[in-house]
Amino acid sequence: MTKANRYIKKNLIKMNILVVLTCIIGINSRVDADDNIDGNKLAQELRKIKEDIGVNHMQEQFNNFPYEIKSDTGNQLLERIQLSLDTSLNDLNRVINDVNVKIVTVHSSNPDSTSTSFDRCCDLQDSALTYLPEFQSKVDLNKACVTTSPIAVANLKYPTEQIGATMKTNYEYNKNVLWQHYSTTEGVSVIYPATKWHNCQNFDPRFKSSYAAAASPTDKDVVIVIDTSSSMRQPSGVIDKTKIVIAKEAANNVLQTLKPNDRVGIVRFDKNSYTPAGDNYHSCYENQLAFATKENTDKLKQYVFSIVSGDFESNFGNALVSAFEYFNSTDEDVQIENREQIILFISDGISSPGKNPVQVISDENLKYNNRIAIFTYLIGQEASAKVQLQSMANQDLINLSVGPKQIGHFEYFDQTNQQYLSTRLATFYEHLSTGSQSDESTFTVPYVDPFSGVGLITSLCRRVHVSSGFHGVMCTDVKISKLLTEIEYFSEDEFTYAFLIDGTGRALMHPLLPSAAFVKSTEDPVLLDISVLEREQNAKPVIESMKRGGTGSKSFAKFFTKPRGTLVNDGSSDISRQAHFFWGPIPKSNFSVCVVLVNESYAEMTESQFPLNDADYDDVFMNHDRSLLTDSFSNCKFYKRRVTRDRSCVKFSQAAFENPFQYLDRDETAEDISKYKDFLTKTSVTNPGFHSTLRASVWASYKAEQFWKNHPATYVAWRYIATKAGLIRVYPGVLLLKSYDHEKRAWWRQTMAHPGTMFLTTPYVDAWGSGIVLSFVHTIHKKG
Repeated sequence: MTKANRYIKKNLIKMNILVVLTCIIGINSRVDADDNIDGNKLAQELRKIKEDIGVNHMQEQFNNFPYEIKSDTGNQLLERIQLSLDTSLNDLNRVINDVNVKIVTVHSSNPDSTSTSFDRCCDLQDSALTYLPEFQSKVDLNKACVTTSPIAVANLKYPTEQIGATMKTNYEYNKNVLWQHYSTTEGVSVIYPATKWHNCQNFDPRFKSSYAAAASPTDKDVVIVIDTSSSMRQPSGVIDKTKIVIAKEAANNVLQTLKPNDRVGIVRFDKNSYTPAGDNYHSCYENQLAFATKENTDKLKQYVFSIVSGDFESNFGNALVSAFEYFNSTDEDVQIENREQIILFISDGISSPGKNPVQVISDENLKYNNRIAIFTYLIGQEASAKVQLQSMANQDLINLSVGPKQIGHFEYFDQTNQQYLSTRLATFYEHLSTGSQSDESTFTVPYVDPFSGVGLITSLCRRVHVSSGFHGVMCTDVKISKLLTEIEYFSEDEFTYAFLIDGTGRALMHPLLPSAAFVKSTEDPVLLDISVLEREQNAKPVIESMKRGGTGSKSFAKFFTKPRGTLVNDGSSDISRQAHFFWGPIPKSNFSVCVVLVNESYAEMTESQFPLNDADYDDVFMNHDRSLLTDSFSNCKFYKRRVTRDRSCVKFSQAAFENPFQYLDRDETAEDISKYKDFLTKTSVTNPGFHSTLRASVWASYKAEQFWKNHPATYVAWRYIATKAGLIRVYPGVLLLKSYDHEKRAWWRQTMAHPGTMFLTTPYVDAWGSGIVLSFVHTIHKKG
């Protein structure tokens, strides 16, 4: 099979009727044990079913439909995708720049106020909000709302309320935008559109990795060192919390701020030092920096919260040696010269026994050419402890012969301000140099939106500077599937696809990854290196070039992985083909896209001289949801469903549209269906947003309805034909769920894996109410 635009025809047969059918296919009389089963009779019955449902007839029709040969070269396709993504990124940058300009302009004449007219997000009433499919939640598009950190400073200040109107205008002119949020250094967050929050008391925007990534874009290696000596059992300045508890909470917040490109290690200590070890932890956590992926940070959070204070005094020297050892575990693929490397050291006193910790820092940092910065945090205000931890941060005994000293940082927290330890430690990055990246926008690694069910999103963020310095971070969220629509729905034939990676080689979009739009809020995003998905040796130089932002093309033999149905039950198959790779960067980002082709030419059905009578065009389309347009067709009850036998119905999936979110983000209206009908029946020449191939596919599928109505089959429950163009036609006509997508169904994938074969599924529960059914499914090829 050479082309992917196969058309699939399907019947559902009720289980009790199938039993009768089996008897007809088998032997009508009693079968003795020594009788042979006649496979020829079974094959004869299957051929009859194939004929009855119209496979042979429709294949003949498709052979006679008009086609034209398309020849899009790989470079042309690549340029089209690059241009589309470049336009989308420019539009998103304009959104955050508009808010940035508004804040800077207003702040220059009217500094932030201690009051605001923004409603609190947690105080909004559901009755005042409207559910929008695009956000998968209730919102108010007319305004923004505000949250404040539970660890707010005295005289908390709010940004100008004018940013709410700017955000509203941004959304009106760019519907690709999801949530917009501006968060200040004091922990105030303005969110548009306004939506009801249920956990404001535990939310601090400064602890989000998107905020931290924009505030300090440089990748980091961080080792958190926590004092667990006996004195850490003492009460802290926070009600009902000991010193060890607030230290653990602070460490947890640091883990939350790290992005997946950062790396992290944990050390706890009293007289000895300890790192995560034992049966509950992989051995790599013990002495190797772990990338701060969700899986790793969840595991390290588990370790942090298991920490208890001991019965011994503290030995800083042992702890520092263990901390520095983490930096000896550098991955050869990690360029350490482009990373910030820091030790965050938390204690409530001085080192009792052992070597002078300031000398230990000098000796250990010597091994790393003085690359490591030391940040120290004192829970208390003992004078001698202040002196020692300040000296550690200053690295007063450093040997400058191997490299310059890194700027450190020291803070202490007395009984009156220990509640701020968590915030100050989590925002350690504010004391790092942002370099030339400070005003650049950055994309976060994809994550699951915590406030709705829209699937994977990414945030485009940038720092905002006012005359007094760093003021906050502006972000706009966008659905990964919407941002990368050109890639997700790119397919010219069966073996054509595109994928996108970032500068680290992380795969952001690939056909072997789960669909970004359908990742649930309870699931972790699948973050894989592209080498896991593109495994051929010849693909390695392609990937390395893409990571560097290069452009090129290359051809080599490649295995294509194709699902046979549901992955767990049916597995997949690998098919070898000569593939052509075309790749290039996306401007103003660290993204790179690659187009993979097997054939640079393909046949596409054309509307010219289509073999339909003029009268037939009036009948080619009846929408599956008949409640949206009135009709005069008779109704009947069919397996407890309201159907009409007068006509077949047509339902579209998102693949039918140039912009899939025209379908996904809103409910269809009577006006929409009228426009569909006018275009498909040639009453109007105005295309309501369909792909160029959609109308011809609808016309072609109408040939199936004509056959079905002229060739009734009493043993059949449903007959339908589905296409790669994004439509399914069902007879009798019945209402389908909007979420129904035939390309996601096991029968579609199973049949695509068995082209040219009558495929019989295992029994399953019919999604349309017919009980337990079997499916007979067969592919139909387009000509050429």
